[in-house]
Amino acid sequence: MTAASTTRAGRSYQLPPPDRTGALLGLSHRAVATLAVGLVVGVLAFSNGDGPVGIAAAAVCVALVVARADGGPLIETLPTRLVFWWDHRLGRHRWRARLPLPIDAAAPAWPPALDGQALVAVGPDGHGIAGGGEIAVVWDRPAGTVSATVTVSGRHFGLVDPADQDAALARWGEALAGFIRERSPVAQVAWSEWAAPAGVGEHLAFIDRNCHDPHSPPAVDYRQLVSGSGPAAIRHEVAVTVSVQAGRTRSTPRSESGAGSGTGGRGGARKARAAAITALAGEVRLFSDRLAAGGLKVSAPWDVPTLCRAIRARLDPTVLAGMDRRSASLAAAAGMVRPADAGPLATETGWSWWRADGSVHRCFYVADWPRLAMPAGWMGPLLGWAGCVRSISVVMEPVGPRESAQAVRRAATKLDSDSEHRAGQGFRIGAALRRAQQAVAEREEELTSGYRELTYAGIVTITAPTLAELDRHSDDLIQVAGSGGVELRALHGRHDQAFAVSLPVGRGLTPPRRRGSR
Repeated sequence: MTAASTTRAGRSYQLPPPDRTGALLGLSHRAVATLAVGLVVGVLAFSNGDGPVGIAAAAVCVALVVARADGGPLIETLPTRLVFWWDHRLGRHRWRARLPLPIDAAAPAWPPALDGQALVAVGPDGHGIAGGGEIAVVWDRPAGTVSATVTVSGRHFGLVDPADQDAALARWGEALAGFIRERSPVAQVAWSEWAAPAGVGEHLAFIDRNCHDPHSPPAVDYRQLVSGSGPAAIRHEVAVTVSVQAGRTRSTPRSESGAGSGTGGRGGARKARAAAITALAGEVRLFSDRLAAGGLKVSAPWDVPTLCRAIRARLDPTVLAGMDRRSASLAAAAGMVRPADAGPLATETGWSWWRADGSVHRCFYVADWPRLAMPAGWMGPLLGWAGCVRSISVVMEPVGPRESAQAVRRAATKLDSDSEHRAGQGFRIGAALRRAQQAVAEREEELTSGYRELTYAGIVTITAPTLAELDRHSDDLIQVAGSGGVELRALHGRHDQAFAVSLPVGRGLTPPRRRGSR
């Protein structure tokens, strides 16, 4: 995000426009390859005297590039349709956990979108955080990452003046900048803001804990106020998950970064995981210190019961009422937050939704961020919207300075070549191409000035008990996001994968493909 200008009302920020110039004349690499295949097949067919075959092949390739479906060219969206159809044909769209659930399981029975993740309880001797207790580490075996989560809170961003908002953004950027360096072990950092109806239970519990005389006039007035506004109360929770790639740590040899086969490979994987957990604990500790120095309140890394409770509540918010009626200690004693209870019992995948137990989820990809200069609080309307249970997640991946410089050079060369090609062929050089060139030039200037880069992507997830409510809330969400300059596109055919990204478990945007999963 670039600080565009500074006024008395505070700074304005402008996100760089996405590069949609394509590989050639606005066409993607896949589209160019498809047209090339059609051209080669057509030429070969005509040279062999089989003109109809050549015409048919060329027509099919052109149709794949020109025709549109699901909001994009057919050549880009057809693979998702085919994978979805094939999974339904094989019956993979429905999943059931095996009953009875094992009491002493170290991890829940995961549906395909979350398969391969293990919950590891790491004691103080394993993570090395001074004064810390046991923490929960998510070991993503196929991706080779370990992740830990903290809760971050602070003053209400929308209630402070613009100068304080700008300062808060600057401190957040400084905290993230610590992850960006050459050969950084941090694979990604993700924050997720989850909102759900709170009811009156939490407020009444607060009165019981802190009021010595429950019949005093202030206590009675507070109870009446809570009873009247309780249905509109919303709970917000901001979780930040840091993921470290096993094998990137300095103490881990390259030969130990993979699982391998045989006893040696398994031993190397264990050593790589142990080194990654140590590095993860150090990164989380330093990150927490940077956030605390910026005026934010950061919790200790989540333990296994806390993580399991968060996963369970996000998968199926209908359980919140029952969980809120019990204290945290009683919930743990009753087994509600055991690892075996964190996952769903049944899931079903539809083209436009994903069902987990009694809740239906729909995920949206942030296809376009605001293109105009915006103030620091531009996300306020979207973050403040709570028409239903929803989460807003942003996944960021640190980019090393050397890789950033190389990417800028490649982008500048491609855009200059495209501009020269268009001018040579007599095509008009549009505003999109000119703006993309300007964005690359500004990006290069910022890198030269010492700024660091993060690639980022946003996912918005909404949850409802029925499909009818989900459709209604989806329309409202799209309008609210659009009023703030955010374009959302439903991730049809991939809602299960996208929902996995929104959970505080460190799942990446491109999860490894596993047998039986999508």
